Amino acid sequence: MVVAAARMNGEYPYRVGQPECQVDEIVLSTLRSAAGGPGGTEIHPPIGPSPCWLLDFAESSGGMSLVFKRWATKKTAGSTKNGRDSNPKYLGVKKFGGEKVEPGNIIVRQRGTRFHPGNYVGMGKDHTLFCLKEGHVRFECNKLTGRKWVHVDPVAGHVLHPIYVIDSTTAAEMEPL
Repeated sequence: MVVAAARMNGEYPYRVGQPECQVDEIVLSTLRSAAGGPGGTEIHPPIGPSPCWLLDFAESSGGMSLVFKRWATKKTAGSTKNGRDSNPKYLGVKKFGGEKVEPGNIIVRQRGTRFHPGNYVGMGKDHTLFCLKEGHVRFECNKLTGRKWVHVDPVAGHVLHPIYVIDSTTAAEMEPL
């Protein structure tokens, strides 16, 4: 058995959706001469729903049959390039303006400095903002630069560090140099 492809409707290869399959006279005459003459050639209609043609060259001295088949229209199965996903990072504001916070509470989880640390707010190495003193959260936005700040207003009020407290001296009492 020999498998060959013929031009269908003047085109090569066969396209899905064509109403019928016709063999060119040149191809048919070539097949007839290969089979040994003009007699004994039959063209059968399509077998089943697929547009395949079967050409039989029956001869008394051991005939030769020729089958036309179309190529596969489905792609072979391959490995997928999808199917991977990362775990969620749970970023965003955790404590909103006016909420009470205790030291160590996370106020904002972020990538980069979308929010900057203000009074009594610390920043971790992954730019996480956390509370340093018990109080209430306050968000502030600079009108000129657009930079956003996060502050904690302490419950006990602002307490200056001892190195900044001068022994009851005021600016009026200090002598100019």
